[in-house]
Formats: sequence, C-alpha cells, structure tokens
Amino acid sequence: MPCGPWEVMGALEAPPLLFLTGVVLAQTNDALLPRIDADRFRPTVDGRFTLWTYDAARGQSLRPSFRVLAHYAHEPLVYTYEGGDTAAVLQHVVETDLVAGFAFDRFRLGAIVPVYALATSEVASTQAGLGDIGIDGKVVLFDGENAPARLAVSGRLGLPTATLSNALGARKLTWEVTGIADRDFGNANVALNVGMRGGPNVQLENVRVDDYLVARVGAGYQIVPWLGVGGEVAADVPLHSDAADALAVEWLLNGRANVSRNLQLRVAF
Repeated sequence: MPCGPWEVMGALEAPPLLFLTGVVLAQTNDALLPRIDADRFRPTVDGRFTLWTYDAARGQSLRPSFRVLAHYAHEPLVYTYEGGDTAAVLQHVVETDLVAGFAFDRFRLGAIVPVYALATSEVASTQAGLGDIGIDGKVVLFDGENAPARLAVSGRLGLPTATLSNALGARKLTWEVTGIADRDFGNANVALNVGMRGGPNVQLENVRVDDYLVARVGAGYQIVPWLGVGGEVAADVPLHSDAADALAVEWLLNGRANVSRNLQLRVAF
C-alpha cells in the first residue's frame, strides 16, 4: 500500500526520490538494508525552466555555471508488510546537491555531487555522508532559428562514491542515456526526455530493481523577465519487473526569480 512521500527543495545557481513499496520484511541491521539508491532525483546541470527535465538549449560557451540545491524528502522509501503495517526505511532525508557545468559550442560537461546532511530511518541508524557523484554530458544535435524543435542527447555516469550504508547509493556504476527534444512558444518552453537507466540488479521480494525506461516532460513560463514558473512529471518504468509497485511516477512544481544578472533563486515542491 503506497504511502505519500513528498519533497520540497530550493536551488541557488551562479533540486525526487524513488517511491518504492513492497511486501517485504524490513531489516534491523544496517548491513542488511537493500543495496539500492532510493534517490532517483538527479538535477539538470543547465535546465533553464526545470530542475529535473533536460532541455536542448546550448549553454553559454566557455563560461562555467554553478548551482546549489538544498532539499528535504519525507518517507521516500517505505516497506509495506502483508498485514498493511509500514516501516520507513528512509524517513527524513536532508540533502544538498552541488552542481557545476561547462559548455563549449554545442557540448556541455557537468558534475553533480550529492551530500546527505541527515538520513533517518525506523529500521536503521541515522546517517550522513556523500552520495553517488554523477558525471553528466550533453550534445546539442539540432537547433537554429528555423528548427521546429531543438534536439540533443545526454549521458550520465553514477560513480559508486556513497559513504552511507543505508538505501542511498547504488554501490556500483550506474548510467543513463536520454534523448531530448524541446521547443519555445513565446515566453513558454516545453521539453521531453526519453531514455534508459541502468543499474545493479537487486531483488526485493516481489520487486526487482534493475534497468528502467525513463520519461520526463517539463514546461516553463516566463511571467516577467525576472520571474517564472514551471512544472514537470517524471516516470521510471521497470523493464524487468511485473510488480506495479516498482513503477515510480512523480511531479514537481517550481518557481524562479532572478536575484541579479548572474544569480537565480528557485523553489520547488
């Protein structure tokens, strides 16, 4: 029986997690916790209107960019027993993501460093530490003033750098390859991402965590030059599981305000 996890975040630039339930027995030993990375949120390095969905716009060439995201999630990973009782494997998660990017012409390279300030659990000890660092690249394939849509492809490697022993960090190399399409409509932008994510194969009773088809759609609207809003929906569709509980569908709403020419503040729920 799914619970209702939720997340709020803020981003400052110079921002959700895998919601998984299953009929399983929660462990009380840290070493026996599921070896999966329950944090499915990977912020974009250079998204203009969204925090999670990539767009195909080029970045400013030869100019580095930086983002700092702080967010909180409530019960992102919950076990459901056969009788209906639940146990929060991850109960409260406080995280900061440090994001850096560098663009050259139609190429962009970036890095995402997740730092968990607090991760509490009903079945394990409270922990803090480093998550899996991501190396992210994007290539713009097709753009221009007369293009019906911009097209790009992105790739990401997740390095097994996590220092926590709970369900934050895959402990093995992960990857994602995504096709990107987006288009501007006046002050609005719509972006679509479709791709594949690969990771370690973990069997959790009736739920198998393995490779996923990923899909994200996002839209943003610039109300005035210094203020905008956006929304996005993301889905992880399991490729090797028959359990409906392995499917994750999440939504995110955001607002953004330009504090100065080179500084933007974003909030999201």
